[in-house]
Amino acid sequence: VRAWIMILLWLLLRRLHRCWSRWQVWWWVLALMLLGSPWLLFNSGFWLSFSAVGLLAVAPLVLRRCNLLTLQLWLLYGMLPLQCLLFSGISLLALPVNLVAVPLFSLVLIPLGLVSGLLVPWAPAWAALGFRWADGGLNLFLHGLDVVTAAFSGWWTVSDDMQFVLLGLWLLPWLWWGPATRK
Repeated sequence: VRAWIMILLWLLLRRLHRCWSRWQVWWWVLALMLLGSPWLLFNSGFWLSFSAVGLLAVAPLVLRRCNLLTLQLWLLYGMLPLQCLLFSGISLLALPVNLVAVPLFSLVLIPLGLVSGLLVPWAPAWAALGFRWADGGLNLFLHGLDVVTAAFSGWWTVSDDMQFVLLGLWLLPWLWWGPATRK
């Protein structure tokens, strides 16, 4: 829903010939979501998704190259404090799983499902085949995920004291390469 609202607001602004920055759109969608449902303040998924979108918006300004690996490392680094705060731990499997999941879902499974959905009225047999392939790909991915998580827990519980240490280490690059050093 959040992504749809963001896209719809951006499309509406384009249609009205308004030029808003990505941050203006981000803040307006954040405000609209909270106006619609103030209880979202207590939803970890809300903060995780908005933080991830914010990090992706900043990525071209910070990273020299934006490819799948650098973006996933950027998200892993950027989401670290929030992940520790919300879950008292760090997922060690996030990077390798996302390196497989992002291209699989964005380039194969979701487009296959969307095309299959569009084919339903005109070619139901082809649509059913596409849905079967998408379902099979999803089941294969989930089975692989089960195998990996059974072999390796992939979760590092972080104590409160260690969270402060990690936050300090997380802040070092910001302090080192911050705005004062960009003169």
